[in-house]
Amino acid sequence: MHWVRVRGDSMEPTLQGGDHVAVDTTDTALGQGGMFVARNGDGEIIVKRLYRIPKSDPPQIEVRSDNATLEPPRVVDADWLTVIGRVVAKIGRIG
Repeated sequence: MHWVRVRGDSMEPTLQGGDHVAVDTTDTALGQGGMFVARNGDGEIIVKRLYRIPKSDPPQIEVRSDNATLEPPRVVDADWLTVIGRVVAKIGRIG
């Protein structure tokens, strides 16, 4: 288990900037999808909802933010992301 600090507001209202998420690094299979931490092709660590697109060739993943008005869903080639693990818990900031 690793902890990652959330930056930005693309996952609001679920996650706020400054929250910390627990990441199960043994669970990297997208399967039914869910919230994951990944490293994108630009080297950034991101927290997003990831869904494998079935039967896509080359394999593709839909990347979703909870704040879709800020960052709409997009589709990327699977090799553009390295899944680090599934988000299993969060600790939020007390305002």
